[in-house]
Amino acid sequence: MPRRSTLPSVIACSLAVLVVSPIHAAPRADGQLEIEVVDIATGQPIPARLHLLDARKRPVKLNLPGTAEFGGHFYIDQKLTLPLRRGQFTFEIDAGPEYRAQSGHFEIERHADDSKRIDVTRFAHLDQEGWFAADLDFDRPPRDMPLILRAEHLHDVQLSRFAQVLPRGLVQPVIEKPVARRDGPAEIQIAPAPEAWNLPVWLAGGKLDAIQLIHRHSGADERADRNGDTGRPRDQAMFPGRFGRGRWAAEIYYHVLNCGFRLPPVAGSGSGANDHPVGANRVYVHCGDRFTPEAKAKNRSFVRALERSGKRR
Repeated sequence: MPRRSTLPSVIACSLAVLVVSPIHAAPRADGQLEIEVVDIATGQPIPARLHLLDARKRPVKLNLPGTAEFGGHFYIDQKLTLPLRRGQFTFEIDAGPEYRAQSGHFEIERHADDSKRIDVTRFAHLDQEGWFAADLDFDRPPRDMPLILRAEHLHDVQLSRFAQVLPRGLVQPVIEKPVARRDGPAEIQIAPAPEAWNLPVWLAGGKLDAIQLIHRHSGADERADRNGDTGRPRDQAMFPGRFGRGRWAAEIYYHVLNCGFRLPPVAGSGSGANDHPVGANRVYVHCGDRFTPEAKAKNRSFVRALERSGKRR
């Protein structure tokens, strides 16, 4: 009886193991660079967001644990070692809108083992003046949020858990009554955009708490301006160009105020549904010494948007 070869079976089994057992390995590195971000006034290390690009201006993906990597950016929790391939790199460090962003470039050579301290300057302390920041629209893993909130200087840990951005479509003819929760205040009902088709119905229902004046489609660096994707299309002759969407939203919001509805503006980045960092669009609320969700709907507020990379606008 001829002997049967087992080599094909062994190869098949090996391939099966490779298919069902993905390998989560760090990228092969030629060298490494340790980066530490320090507040120049206090001398203390702080968390910050890092945008890292290679020589072709492509975002570098490292998949390092504990860095909340997403959408071409990741976070440094005070200090981080970056395993990198040889080549030229450019970077931008952003420790939140109250710090001046730092940018630069460096080169990694084979067997490099370097370190770099980056000093950042803080020019504002809004929390000391009673202003607290919130991002009301994001979908990022809960395990990443503590680091993200610290790096972005956001104080809305509880707020984003019970704020409800209402649907944009016409499937909701009335606004449901907010539901009181045992572990906190009632839900806040938020219009997703001033141009939302349902806005008149929500206003007539009398249960609307806020209007999201700057929303996930408000990024000024978006190449495609999809007029009408958030509701009623704007007149592009009256509101043309890059900032037409924002002016159209502000026009509607002012009409709402003129009709007697004293609804505060809020903002959300949509991070997770897009590549924007958490806090790219944010609302600041004046709460005094302590941030509370109840104060958000009652006190003064203003909204602000940042560029996708963190640059102010």
